[in-house]
Parts: sequence; C-alpha cells; structure tokens
Amino acid sequence: MKEDIKFKWSRWTDDLSGIDHFEYEVYELVINGSQLDHIIGTVVDRNKNMSVTTSEKIIKELKPGVYSIILTSVDKAGNNRAARCLVLYDNTSVIDVKHTKQIKVNEASATTNYTWVSVDASEISVTWKDRFLNERHEKQGWLRGVKTFINVQEEYDDLYGHRNVSYIRNINGIVRFEIKYEIFGPQLMSNQSFTQTTDVMTQTEYLNISWEDGNRLDITVRAFDIFDEYKDDKISVYKDVSFPVIQHLRLTKGDRVNISVHNLKDFSKMTLEWEAFDYDSGLDQMEWRIYNNYSRLEENSTTMAQGKVEILNDCTKQNDSEPRGPSCYCTMFHGCFQKHFKIGPNIVTDLRITSWKEFGLFDYDYYIQVTATNKAFLKTEKKLQITLDLSRPHEGYVHDGIKGDHEVNFQQGAQLNAHWERFYDLESGIDFYQYVFSDKCFNETEMAVSSEKQITYNTSATCNASSEGTFFISVTAVNKAAESSNVVCSDGVTVSTVIPFIKDFVIEGAKARNQILKDYNGIWWLLDSNLIRHRITDLSGISA
Repeated sequence: MKEDIKFKWSRWTDDLSGIDHFEYEVYELVINGSQLDHIIGTVVDRNKNMSVTTSEKIIKELKPGVYSIILTSVDKAGNNRAARCLVLYDNTSVIDVKHTKQIKVNEASATTNYTWVSVDASEISVTWKDRFLNERHEKQGWLRGVKTFINVQEEYDDLYGHRNVSYIRNINGIVRFEIKYEIFGPQLMSNQSFTQTTDVMTQTEYLNISWEDGNRLDITVRAFDIFDEYKDDKISVYKDVSFPVIQHLRLTKGDRVNISVHNLKDFSKMTLEWEAFDYDSGLDQMEWRIYNNYSRLEENSTTMAQGKVEILNDCTKQNDSEPRGPSCYCTMFHGCFQKHFKIGPNIVTDLRITSWKEFGLFDYDYYIQVTATNKAFLKTEKKLQITLDLSRPHEGYVHDGIKGDHEVNFQQGAQLNAHWERFYDLESGIDFYQYVFSDKCFNETEMAVSSEKQITYNTSATCNASSEGTFFISVTAVNKAAESSNVVCSDGVTVSTVIPFIKDFVIEGAKARNQILKDYNGIWWLLDSNLIRHRITDLSGISA
C-alpha cells in the first residue's frame, strides 16, 4: 500500500546574496555491504526549482522502505548547501513469532520440554533466542547504518531522531524487549509488571523470584519494533524439586498384609500393592518388574501412565469400588490422582510374563522393583525382596498355666493362663500366633473359620472363664508367608469354686488291731486289721 509523505524545512538564510531557490531529491535506500545506500541512478522524486517561499513538500505514493531526502539551498551567487533527512515508512509493520523457537527457563529440564524446574534456585534466566522477528525490517536491513552522502556535510546530515544515519541496535528487527512474571500457588503470590530488559541483543533476562514446589510461574515477553508495535508471548513453568513417594510396597493375601515372603511358587497368584504419590506435580508414570539375580529372569517390565481427573470428588467416585477404597489427592494445577496401586491377582497377565516363566524357584530370593516418575521427570525407586516359603511352620507345645510354673490342671480362679514354645519356621520365621480359649480343642478347619480366635506376637495368653468347667487353649503359628502350622491344643484346666474334702480313703498295706467303734449316729462298726470297717447288726454280747 502506497501513501503520501509530507516533509518541511525552515530557517534557511543567506546574509550576503540571499537564497535564490530550493531543490530536493528523494532516493530509496538499499543494502550495500553492511550499510544502507542510495539506489544508483534511481530517483523517487525530484524538484530542481522550488520558490524560496516554499517550506514543505508532499511526496506522492511512497511504498514501505527507507528514504533519503536531500534538500539543497542555492543562493543568488550560485553557491549551495545540502542537508539530508532520513525517513522510514512502513504502514504494515508486523512482528511474528517463530514456532520453531521458544521462550524457555534455562533452569528447567529439557526432558520436560522446559516446563518443570527441578533445581532450587532463587535466580532464574529466561531466554527467547530468535523467537520474535520483524521479517521485513530484518531482510531489507532498514535498521542498518546509512552511508554518508558526498554532497552533505556531517553537521547537515540526519544525526537525530529514531531513524538517523546510525545503526539502530536490534535483533531480528526487534529494538526492545520487556518482561513480566506472575507466581501462583494457586492464588497470585507475587508478580513483576512489564520491565525493559537489560540488553536487547542477548534476548535473555534474569529474574529473582521466590517460589515453592508446586507453584506456577507465568512469564510474558513483549517484543517491540521501531514503530512501538509489539507482540506478546507467554509461557508457564512449574517447580518441583522433591521426588515422588513410594510407600507400603507389599504382597497381600486377602486382608492379610505380607511383607517379604510368598507361599506360592506361581507368581500368577500374587497380589502386589503399594502407594505412590507426588503432591506437587502428580505422577506421570509407574514402572514395575519382577526379577532375581541368580537364575532365569521371571519378569517382563511394563509401564503404566497414571490417569487423572480435575476434581477430588470425581477421583473419589472413580475409585470407590477399589478393595481398599479411594485414596485420592489433588495437586495445585495438574488434577487429582489415586495413591493406591494394585497388580493382581493375575500378575502374570498384568506384567506380560513369558509363558512357563511364571514359576519361581524354591529358596531363591526374588525382587519386585517399582519406579515412580513425577511430572518433573524425577524418579523414585523402591525394591521389595521376596522369599519363597512353601512349607508350613513346625508345631510346638502348649501348656496350661503361667510360664515358669508347673502345669495347671485344676484351679479355683476364673483367670485362665497358657503359654507355648518350640513353634518354628526355618525359611521365613514365625510372624504371629493365633489362639482360642474354649471348652473344647479346635481342629484346623474350625480354627480357620473361627471368629473367636485372637492374634498375638507373644508366646502367652490369658482369658477369663465365663463359668465353671474344663477349658482348653488351641494355638497355631503363622509364618511370614501367611501359612499356618497344625493346631496344638493344651491338656485343659478345670475351673471349680467347690472346697475339696476327704471321704472314705484306704491306706494299702496298713495293719491295725481289731476295734469296735460307734459313730455319732449310734451305729456299731468292726474295724479289722486292714482298716476296713464292717457294720455290726448283732449287738448281743456288746455292752456300752
């Protein structure tokens, strides 16, 4: 698009002969080496005889470009003096953003495409190398320095204004940058309004900021051309220098939590559970595998990206049917996640273990390795050792009474005491004991389904009898593979509150002389030499 341009002059004088007339020439400037220069032989506009009273002129239909206007004053003696004015005309100045370039925080991780900062630094550097461009100003060299013109003395050349003979500092046609930032956590915590950068040429600025893990930093860079036209570009980066957390990595069997031992050689029967989370950035993915260091590899690792939702209530509903219920948390800016992870019971399918490799070897140690990666690509690894224990614990002995005292068979008090010993498991050890006080001995089936059984980590137990009678304690030991020993029952103890007395006793081998005795009811008895009494019914010959 072409437009007209008006230029003016004033205060030209000649005290000796006076000014006769003015002349002007207009040249378009083009690149010549490292500078701009006149197009040789081409004049855009010219007038060689303007009245001395003329003080302005309109140049018709100029296209965008840089122009040199040479004004010459001629006196009546034929002497002349020339002055130059430079004009940069661009009515469609545009700043573009190169999509192959980016604004980036140099402290951010390249593996996250410079989205996450994983270093704890109070000063960060922001760069935007070649992100902004005024293509026409750059390609046409309109901001370069202008060569001198032979007919114009330096003092009459264009030394002032925005477009003068000097080179205009710029990078890709951009003459100024401003930068601002805002920190959210999640509300606005601090900010800096648009501030001019230190040096336009470096395309870099250093910011002193204070922010915490999980915060978001919004940075806006504004690029200006020589006409003060500008273009904004914005990025958001996040901070997380803390590693994700993995906890409660364990094997499970129903409601029973197993720490390090499994009772099945077939890995397909395993159930593996753990919790993993990162409150600042959330988790990006989980990885796990099963392996050992001594024999063939039983694992085939896999990767799972953890899904997320935006609202805590949605996460809770989504995981409400999980066996251990929802355990959701929310990050500031990256949605809500479920902490609890579970593989199984068909772990072979979940891990894509090669057929025939799902069977472990007895007495070998296996390892389950879990790796959590957060959004900042920081990794945490946790490993669980598994010992395969296929044997049941060996049963021991169970006694009624307090340990260290004699075995009790009869007691008057209601408090029952029992202790046991010599239960053992050479592979994984005894984890805990189960016991039941009852009026009978329990068998294995009854023990397994009983709701009365108690758990203890001690080797003794007490209970208060609810009535008189004979009571037994049934005990089983459970190893760390969750396998139970055979049930062992005590001999039993009788509880009675009746005071004992002696009646009709016989002393074997004792001898005595015959005696005639009368009891308190007036009955006569013969006590023979073996201390056996005989009732006397014929009382003749017996006198009191």
